[in-house]
Amino acid sequence: MSRGGSERLVRDLYERYRDAVYADVRRMTDEHTAEDVVQETFVRLARYGEGKLRTATARYLKVIARNVLHDTWRASGQAGSAGGARPELFAARDDHRAPVSDIRAMLGKLTEPQREALMLTAAYGLTSSEASRSLDVSGPSVTHRRTKALAKLRTLIEEERRRERAEARSA
Repeated sequence: MSRGGSERLVRDLYERYRDAVYADVRRMTDEHTAEDVVQETFVRLARYGEGKLRTATARYLKVIARNVLHDTWRASGQAGSAGGARPELFAARDDHRAPVSDIRAMLGKLTEPQREALMLTAAYGLTSSEASRSLDVSGPSVTHRRTKALAKLRTLIEEERRRERAEARSA
């Protein structure tokens, strides 16, 4: 395939799939990052060569985009903080609100699959089915990961409360 043919094919794929890829990425990050991720997704696709260009699907492009987003988070130092999402959304809504740094530390103790499932469903409001498409896993897998993440967070919060009570008694 000629260079012009490859460029035309990338342009066609971009026109066909950019909105779907953007919508998928936008659920996980801010508008500007999502735009950058979409652009980089198609740049990477163009580098993969003719075989990948001819067989590219929306699902395949979303996987590339998710990888680009994870790379972006890692490069910006957000990899340990809920994958670059907003952990402050998990802070309690009363006077006993945990500092965001404590929430980030707790989220950092989850496995990456647990953190992703929790953030997509709890922070971004996706259903298990929507999150499963984004993560390229089954819906029950997302539900299981989210359940495990919530159980681990409850345990960590209980441990923190016990520690705080013990410190208050000894003071």
